[in-house]
Amino acid sequence: MSKNSPQDIKNREIFSQNLNRIMKNKGVRQIDLHNNLGIPKSTITGYVKGYSMPTLGNIQKIADYLNVKKSDLDPRFSANSSALKTDTEPIPIEDLKNRFMTFDGKPLTEDDLKAIQTIIEVYLGKQGGD
Repeated sequence: MSKNSPQDIKNREIFSQNLNRIMKNKGVRQIDLHNNLGIPKSTITGYVKGYSMPTLGNIQKIADYLNVKKSDLDPRFSANSSALKTDTEPIPIEDLKNRFMTFDGKPLTEDDLKAIQTIIEVYLGKQGGD
């Protein structure tokens, strides 16, 4: 089991707060999400209580159902999120695991990210030796 980073914990808390606020404002209950989206009740409870973070697919389903933008729910989709920055500020490779990463439409696992990091390190090591 992988350890959660402080950013992961913060993202879960923010998502939970946003989800609860939007659901309350729209009069939507957890059971409504379950019945309309097919997400298990225990999974929705995890989102509401901040115990777990939804998959990309579930974030989209919830946002669509609540008629809100993904960024209204998940801080990682906001324009000022470090996960979406496009400036030239260097980003540590270790931060890859805190970002949405997919390949060929499938999410990358921790092992995938470690392999990518190793490949980059080997490549850069060879570049430095030229």
